[in-house]
Amino acid sequence: MSKPPAVICVWMGDHFLPTLHFARLAESSFTSGQAYRMIVQQEQEAKLTRRTREQNGKLWAMLGEIAEQLEHCGRRYAPDQWKVLLMHACGHEAQLLPALNGNGVVPYGGRSSHMTVAQMAELIEFIQYWGEQHGVRFAADKGITWDDAG
Repeated sequence: MSKPPAVICVWMGDHFLPTLHFARLAESSFTSGQAYRMIVQQEQEAKLTRRTREQNGKLWAMLGEIAEQLEHCGRRYAPDQWKVLLMHACGHEAQLLPALNGNGVVPYGGRSSHMTVAQMAELIEFIQYWGEQHGVRFAADKGITWDDAG
């Protein structure tokens, strides 16, 4: 019996997009009975490069879908408000500065435009997972996780 060839999968943006609880590539491709070895490594460039235009588009599409479908604490929020809430939940915290008039605080920092490719990928993965846990139906998943009747 011959040994199957080694397969190396490279994660390139949307070509291989895992979530925290499953990897779609593994779910759809690795069911043939073959043995596979997957090597996933973070490219140094992804640590340094600013987020991509594609990542930004996906982020805002997902935030829009969350804003359309969910409430938080009994009220609806705009996509940019959801961005702040989800960035905080993912561990990207902003400073709270005292307002100049003494009434309340003003958030500072936490801008997604300053995130690296790797940080944005982590945020998008977190939003995908969080959204699925809260019943959000993302259009990008249509046909994979839900059908037209839903």
